[in-house]
Amino acid sequence: MVNIEHAWNLFITNAESALAANRPFHSPIKHSEYRLIAVEDERVIISREAREDNFTTLTKRGFTNAMSRLNANSGIIEKTMMYRGHVIIETTIVEMLPTILRWLDSAGYIVEVENSGGDDNNIVEARNDDPEERIARQIRSRRGQPMLRANLIKVYQSRCCVTRCNTIETLQACHLIPSVVSGDNDTSNAILLRADFHDLFDSHLLGIHPKDLTVHVDDYVKDEYYRSFQGVKLVERVDGNALSVAALEYRWSLFIKQSDDDF
Repeated sequence: MVNIEHAWNLFITNAESALAANRPFHSPIKHSEYRLIAVEDERVIISREAREDNFTTLTKRGFTNAMSRLNANSGIIEKTMMYRGHVIIETTIVEMLPTILRWLDSAGYIVEVENSGGDDNNIVEARNDDPEERIARQIRSRRGQPMLRANLIKVYQSRCCVTRCNTIETLQACHLIPSVVSGDNDTSNAILLRADFHDLFDSHLLGIHPKDLTVHVDDYVKDEYYRSFQGVKLVERVDGNALSVAALEYRWSLFIKQSDDDF
């Protein structure tokens, strides 16, 4: 059984190395090329075919759910079943964890490598952090975040745009196009979401229709609480300004094709 916390730490370490080297990796059948374009403590962002405008986000919560499915299936799981058909995510997980996971039967299955997953006698040492390299990566993603969140709290009156939750400690600035891709920290490129809905949005399990600003929940989400927000309209801004149509359309396009990834 995979030790999930150990696996996540190793995943982030290897992802940081791949990002620093700008090293591509490939799906095992059609050989689509993927690259990491951002690595943070709680998520990574992956681009397809070296295009930063075609990206997918994997959060720590999504990783934990995927590895829990693997463990529940005794360390072997059919491809597309570990992460709801999102093969770019599955490929990233396998490629960043070569001492823990591997492809089996011409990439038809993902399997746990025997005697891995936290065994103190079978570890891959993490490379030492380069402070300058790490700081340089984080500056762009973090610059403007506190001010953006403060601005969003003002224009949405301290309410989650979907749930209307007003517990301010749980509310986060959520970019439509990530700042690591666009560098855009304007409020027209962001909404205020409660942390769990932010995770759903970044995992493309929650979408916002660009024309009527209604919420759509992916069929993969079975929890009735989350499904109850299907069709809810976003909270309106008190300043009367609009969200970027281009950013909404782009993010919507990722949501509607999120289940279409293949090798």
